Amino acid sequence: GVIRVGPGFTKTQMVEKAIDAGADDVVGHGEEGFEIRTEPAALHHVAVELENAGVKVGEQKWTYIPQTQVHVEGENAKKLLKLN
Repeated sequence: GVIRVGPGFTKTQMVEKAIDAGADDVVGHGEEGFEIRTEPAALHHVAVELENAGVKVGEQKWTYIPQTQVHVEGENAKKLLKLN
């Protein structure tokens, strides 16, 4: 699951609050805030715990996050887009 959180905390503060809430990872997005990642079953629990810790929680959703990414460019990118 992914929980969007606006700015207002340092990355260290957000990591601490997220770990205490039961999250798996925190991804910083600069001025846009943070993305808190959780196991799908823990999404609601982590969001509630973050709110209880004084964090203003935004969008919450279940999503697939790939483990690896591959950069494709040039002719291979055109071929890949044709698969769609």
